[in-house]
Amino acid sequence: MAAVTVDDILSDLPLGFASLVLRPASSSPAIERLLIVDADDEAPGSAAAFVLLIGVRGRSALPALRRLLKKDPPPVVAVKGSRGELSEAEELLRDAGTGLLLVDPGADWDRLLSIAKDRIQPPSYQSEVLTLLEEDLFAIAQTTARLTSSHVVIEDAANKVLAYSTVSNDIDELRKASILARRGPRKYELLLKDLGAYRELHGTRLPVRVPARPQDGLRERVAITLFAGDRIMGYIWLQETGAGFGPDVDHVLKGSAARTSAELIRYRNQQSVHMREDRVARILSGPAEASASAHSEKLPAERPAALILIGMSEAEAQADDAALKHGELANLASIHAAAYKASAVVGQFKGDTAVIVPGLQSAAAEPGLRSLAESIIKDARKHLGISPYAAVGPVVPDLLSIHSVTRMAVALLECVGRSGDTSVGTVDDFEGEILFREAVRNFSASTFRHRSLSRLLREDGELAETLRAYFDSALDVAACARRMLLPYTSYEKGVSPFVTFFGSIGIQGVDVIMNLVVLTAALSSLNAGLYSTGRILRSMSVNGSAPKFASRMNKAGVPYGGIAITAGVSLLGVPLNYLVPAQAFEIVLNVASVGIIMTWATIVLCQLQLKRWADKGWLERPSFRMIGAPYTGYLSLLFLAGVLIMVFIDSPLTMLVTAIASALMIAGWYACRTRIREIAQTREGHTGLSPVIANPPSTTFR
Repeated sequence: MAAVTVDDILSDLPLGFASLVLRPASSSPAIERLLIVDADDEAPGSAAAFVLLIGVRGRSALPALRRLLKKDPPPVVAVKGSRGELSEAEELLRDAGTGLLLVDPGADWDRLLSIAKDRIQPPSYQSEVLTLLEEDLFAIAQTTARLTSSHVVIEDAANKVLAYSTVSNDIDELRKASILARRGPRKYELLLKDLGAYRELHGTRLPVRVPARPQDGLRERVAITLFAGDRIMGYIWLQETGAGFGPDVDHVLKGSAARTSAELIRYRNQQSVHMREDRVARILSGPAEASASAHSEKLPAERPAALILIGMSEAEAQADDAALKHGELANLASIHAAAYKASAVVGQFKGDTAVIVPGLQSAAAEPGLRSLAESIIKDARKHLGISPYAAVGPVVPDLLSIHSVTRMAVALLECVGRSGDTSVGTVDDFEGEILFREAVRNFSASTFRHRSLSRLLREDGELAETLRAYFDSALDVAACARRMLLPYTSYEKGVSPFVTFFGSIGIQGVDVIMNLVVLTAALSSLNAGLYSTGRILRSMSVNGSAPKFASRMNKAGVPYGGIAITAGVSLLGVPLNYLVPAQAFEIVLNVASVGIIMTWATIVLCQLQLKRWADKGWLERPSFRMIGAPYTGYLSLLFLAGVLIMVFIDSPLTMLVTAIASALMIAGWYACRTRIREIAQTREGHTGLSPVIANPPSTTFR
């Protein structure tokens, strides 16, 4: 142990945590050890000790201080309270040459203990194994506390505290005293024995509940014994922290016990650190190493086994606390895995968390393994704040064969990580994708190529990359362009993006071919428009809603009048393209859009008029009604008006042309309405071949 001064300890404490109100006398010895004294304890020898006086504060500390100073006064005493409350104690300590460290009443004794211990008793463990054991046990305690929302203490068979979870303000006196003294107080041990807690713990391998005893300052507890065969290695104690224990506390505690027992056994056997760290890698390296590991760790090598890999997202893996999260994830996985199968082995494999589950009952254990993986993922998201994913590899006949599925499990984990649809996957879920990735990997690794492909790669690598991107995009030109990051400035108005893209890949004449394809598609669309519009115009002409010329048909039954009118309107695109070639397509597109908007606006107006007539009693309102009418109709008109405004902002010329066309249509209606009404007056009965009855319009609506 190193001799230190009180200033050394103060330099490590946070600001405001404690203040030195009285310095030790110059003749006081250096601090060589740490001593925790309860106010009710008999005064021990405190020479050269840094004393933490717990259980009292302020003036109530005077009796304990007097007992402490009777023999071998310590260099420094730490007490909680304010300076005004400890004025008498300050005088008492000054006379004895002892310093006074005033600790903030809200400060944590456990934190002061840890800081002082690190300074006075620097780590000097006998072996690297002991260091690793303590780290692992504290990690198990912390993970168990998270999963059960409780406070956790791990003790050996002699009730010495080996590890504990983070201390909070809701722990009882027994837990506080156990942590500070690193063992359970004698009076509480006797109390638990009188309650029969230890007798019940020694007779079962299941968790045991100890009811709360408010009169003794004890909260409810759940405990389990750590066994190595029939030998008791220690205990895990859980203390509830206010909300009570959850329904899965027994399951988690059994997993923690199996994991802790394994760590204690490894320490007792003095196995090397490197051997422990490389357990997973050894088992997955091949049959010989797996056999050796199974023999040394007493794993059932002849029974079916499985491999589960757990990964984290790329962003989480590159975060500053990635190493910490990996460790926490491995600890959480080890507890769940031990609860599922006590012989499970958990460790790191190529940057991911690996869980090897040996000793399965049969090869049909996949549903249970999937449930295990889902439990790990669920608790990791809830308690660690990360979004991991897991791959459940296929079950192999024995542990010596598990290396054969390592590559498949790695490929499966990559597929699950890329999918985004599921957090746990099996080979059945991704078998096709795994085989495809394996084929691509083998193709990339092989030096054999078709001679034509080899020539393409050799003579025009840029074209080869383009074709690869095109095929990877499932022959989608737009997706291929995005994949290749073709800049948006490459595209021009009036030029098809297909032509732009294929013209950029360097194949002579491909842009001309694509132009022909685009023009053929446009002509096909024009032909369909002539066919449909010509017949619609003839039907409208018969009803009086279009010029008489549109109703004319030739001997073959072709409505040439309507087709001629449609063709004439289509030809307006020629002068438009001549006058404003850069805007012609946009104008035509916007005119068509405005036409669609006006059509829907007319439908909505008709629906509103229908409701007004129904409200007046002129007709019966249909049983199938528009939801929220008439307000939804007004909202629809408002939305369509907004779209027209946006079109006007984008293309004022389009709206001008549309306004002129609309004015001509309205004027045409007033010019033709007398004839339309005369034709409508003569309609009654079936109209043509269609079994639709049309009656003359009522005088009410004229």
